[in-house]
Amino acid sequence: GVAAAEVLGVPDDEWGGRLVAFVVGSAGPVPLVELRDWVADAHPRSWAPRQVVDLAALPMLGNGKPDRVALRALIEEGG
Repeated sequence: GVAAAEVLGVPDDEWGGRLVAFVVGSAGPVPLVELRDWVADAHPRSWAPRQVVDLAALPMLGNGKPDRVALRALIEEGG
């Protein structure tokens, strides 16, 4: 299962943009195919992320919201 998640749209040379899910699994990593299937059950398949980044915890701001700048930096670093 998923304990916490945040999804960001990021630039992509091939597609123009893609969705990346940053996921904290409740019992370890969450496989991309499982996450995509779960999203597709309730939403259009195009809403499903193309990449999953497994994290031990989401970086958070002082106000308790996910730190999207830090998450984007993980992608820029190759995460």
